[in-house]
Amino acid sequence: MKMYIVGSVSSGKSILAKKISETLKITYQ
Repeated sequence: MKMYIVGSVSSGKSILAKKISETLKITYQ
């Protein structure tokens, strides 16, 4: 059960990181 929670949290962070990186790319273009 712990692994599932950690996995969902890490995947959520990666999705958030992707959104942030996309926003930065749009800003710096």
